[in-house]
Amino acid sequence: MKRSTPHRELAAACLVTLLGALCVLLAGGRRWVAHPAAAAAAAAGPATGTQIVPLARALSLVALAGVVALLAARGWTRLAVGAALVAAGLAIVASTVPRFAAATVLWPVLTVLGGAMVLSAGTLTVLRGRSWPALGARYAAPSARPDGGELDAWAALDRGEDPTTTSAGQP
Repeated sequence: MKRSTPHRELAAACLVTLLGALCVLLAGGRRWVAHPAAAAAAAAGPATGTQIVPLARALSLVALAGVVALLAARGWTRLAVGAALVAAGLAIVASTVPRFAAATVLWPVLTVLGGAMVLSAGTLTVLRGRSWPALGARYAAPSARPDGGELDAWAALDRGEDPTTTSAGQP
């Protein structure tokens, strides 16, 4: 069996996190059970997953932000993102599992599956994320670039210099 490359691992972690977060968002918008007050008052409508487990939707948005953070971060910051994804995945699963007894459909199962996907991607990030590639220096802030960030004439214009002349006075 061929060992996966760091690029593939990063792509897999991002894809699994994205799919897990989308599963939670999709399931959260669907009807899970009749609202608990519906038994007492027939006027109450069915409750969605977001109404029953609001934490799951919020944490799925955290996971979506985690996808971007996985791509942009490096080193210890990426490990912190992985730990946040692990915590988000665990919290999604832990907040949804107790709602299974009241559910009349399978949307909570999709929510738990999405939480488990976020959890697994976060675990992979914590275990292997330090060896994954990061964005190149061209995406870094100008002061963090090796050449000082003055790559073009715009930087000279910002300093009030004429970029069309050289220091020797020749155009």
